[in-house]
Amino acid sequence: YIVNDLLEKVRGLSFELRPAVLDQLGLVPALLELFENYTMQTGVRVSFKQKDVEQRFASEMETTAYRIVQEALTNVARHAGVAGVTVRLWATEDLLSAQIEDRGCGFDPDAVLAAPRSSGLAGMRERVTLLDGQLTIDSRPGAGTQITAELPLGHNDRHAPV
Repeated sequence: YIVNDLLEKVRGLSFELRPAVLDQLGLVPALLELFENYTMQTGVRVSFKQKDVEQRFASEMETTAYRIVQEALTNVARHAGVAGVTVRLWATEDLLSAQIEDRGCGFDPDAVLAAPRSSGLAGMRERVTLLDGQLTIDSRPGAGTQITAELPLGHNDRHAPV
C-alpha cells in the first residue's frame, strides 16, 4: 500500500515537472489538457484564445509558457474569486506570448513581489528572465489582473528550470 501511494505521488510530481503531453503533442494540446483538469478541480472556466501557435517551439519555451499559465491559473483559483479566466496565446515572428486575465479582486503587485515568502509571481518572473523575456503584471485591488509573458523566439542557448 505504501509503495503504491508513493508511486502515485512520484507520477504526479513528474507530471508537474513536465507533462508528457507537452513532449508528445506540444504546447496547445498540453494547455487544453491543463484547462480541462483545472476546470474540473476548481470550477473556474477557462476561455482560451490562440493565434499562430500551431507549430512546435523550443522545449524550454514550451515549458516556460506552460508553467506561467499554470501558475497564473493557480493564483486565479486561490485569490481572484472569479468563475472564469481568459488565457491568450499567440506568436509573432519574434515572440511567443501568453496572457492570463481575470476580472477578480486584484492585488498590489509590488507588495506581493516584495513579500518575504516565496511567491508564484517571483517564480514566473524568474522563468521568463532566464529566457531573456519580459513579464508584465497589471493589477490593482478591485480591478482584476492581467499577466503577460513575452518570450523571444530563437532563444536556444539557455535552459529554463523545469
